[in-house]
Amino acid sequence: MNGQRLRTRWPGFPPDNLTNEDLKKVEILTTKIYEQLKSYGFRSFQPGEIALSTDNFRPLVRERKGSEIVEKEINFEVSASDAIRLKWAYLLAAFELMRDRPTNHPGLVIFDEPGQQEIDSGSLFAFLKRSATAAQTGQVIVSTSEPLVSVRHEMGTSGQIIDFPGFILQPAMNYSPGEFDELLG
Repeated sequence: MNGQRLRTRWPGFPPDNLTNEDLKKVEILTTKIYEQLKSYGFRSFQPGEIALSTDNFRPLVRERKGSEIVEKEINFEVSASDAIRLKWAYLLAAFELMRDRPTNHPGLVIFDEPGQQEIDSGSLFAFLKRSATAAQTGQVIVSTSEPLVSVRHEMGTSGQIIDFPGFILQPAMNYSPGEFDELLG
């Protein structure tokens, strides 16, 4: 049954298939994304030019074309570092949304090496601090190879830091250290 027939049978059925509560969630999610993009130093667009598609909730950019405002997919218009910032903001905003509204979020988000693409340390530490605050609602796990002294200095007591010296996964030591080095060549 198409949307028009549904609206005929159920006049309260919203035209875009989103309830008022759904639209409020999109509004909150968008606001959380804006806040983060500002604090992370996003520069490819003004954070207020970012919108979320009500079809698939993917980020879009709003641009003025003459007298019209056009929404389009964000593709190659953003730098690699801004693409990372947008991913942080989107994923963390979706995670934070469960504090404000009921969602189906599992309450866990994992970021592996978020400082890639030459992200400046100010943006990275802003993200880590926001992640630590968000973790009050669920579990946020961030792995990074940033220098431990820098992370501890910037984070203070705002998050739990677990240091794994060396590689976490290592071969079983059935060999003496010299024998293992020989195997690696």
